This record gives sequence, C-alpha cells and structure tokens, in this order.
Amino acid sequence: MRVFTVTPVKPLSKAKARLSSILSSEERRFLTLYMLEDVLKAVKDVVNDAVVISMDVEILSFALKHGALPLIEVEAGLNQAVGYAVEWCMKQGAEAVVVLPADVPLIQREDLLSIIKCLERVNIVISPSINGGTNALALRPPNAIKPCYGPRSFKFHLSEAKAKKLSYLVYESPRIALDIDSKEELLRFIEVESPTRTYEYLRSLQRIRKAT
Repeated sequence: MRVFTVTPVKPLSKAKARLSSILSSEERRFLTLYMLEDVLKAVKDVVNDAVVISMDVEILSFALKHGALPLIEVEAGLNQAVGYAVEWCMKQGAEAVVVLPADVPLIQREDLLSIIKCLERVNIVISPSINGGTNALALRPPNAIKPCYGPRSFKFHLSEAKAKKLSYLVYESPRIALDIDSKEELLRFIEVESPTRTYEYLRSLQRIRKAT
C-alpha cells in the first residue's frame, strides 16, 4: 500500500499565537520548526512520502532539508490546505494518506506503523487530541471522507465515517494526543523528559524551566 503523510504548517509569523504570553515571536518560530522536525523524524522511512504544505517558503525549505516533499499552499485555511494536499497525493499515486499536525513532537514511528497496520483492514483510523480534536487522520482511499478540522473534529470525523458506512478504528495514543497549542499543554509536555528536539529546545529556555 502506497502511503503518504500530509502535514499542514502555518506561516512562522503566525505560528503558535496562543503561546505569545510565555514565548517571544522568535521562540515560537524555533518551537514550530523543532516540532516539525520531530514529526518528520517519526515518519521517515515509514511512509512512501511525507508532504508538508505551507505558504511559508522557510518552512518548505526546512521540510525539504529534512526529507519531506514541500507543497505550496494555494488557498488559505487549514481544511483547504489539507484537502488540496490530499488531492495532490492521490495524483502522485497515494493509496492512503495520514494527516498529521506539526505540533505533536512526541509521536514515534511505532505509532505510525500501528496506524498503517490498522489501515490495512479498515478505511479510516482516527487518533483524538486531548481537547476533542483530531491529531491523526488516516484515510484509505485518501478521499474516503472530507477532513474537517476545528473544535470537536474528532466527533465530526467519526460521524462522517459512520454516515458513509466506512470501517474505522480509534487509535488512542497519549503521545499523539498531546499537541502543544497552549501554555498548559507546553508545561505538561516539558514535565516528562523526551528524546525530542522540542524538549531539548524548551528546556534550554530558562524561564520555561523555572515554570516547572
């Protein structure tokens, strides 16, 4: 089965605005790049191709440097970007796609291998975030359902699978569930040591260390 991953990334100038109370714009920029690096490291050699879609040329250059295929985002908006990237993957021969955010640095290759294994027997694998979102969405075929991210997207994707009578599995993973999008999630992340570039970077910031 030919599998691609799709990872949408906001421009660095807009990245992680909800963390602006504890991180400067430059720190949020580095955090975004390090989290993306951790995600790309996890998918390397597991899928046929990893696609990073963004409007930011620096992100696309960074993705290429780390073994991913850069794809220019032609229409603003998360769902539009994911939809465009999924269509692009299908044109390249993808039989399945796994949509992953760029802010789940704890994800491991074992998680992705397990998701792909599940995908061999079902059409859809969904991994929820802590707050009810969707932090991994695996689709076979890639257009099995239309991704729709936003509040409570996990329930929406489940409902879509049921409405279309498609087989699905829920993949529970504390590593995938924790996305770093708020001060509370960031502090939770650095409470436990991990072999990630993200952890290494955040622990290097003195005031973040003091907060824990």
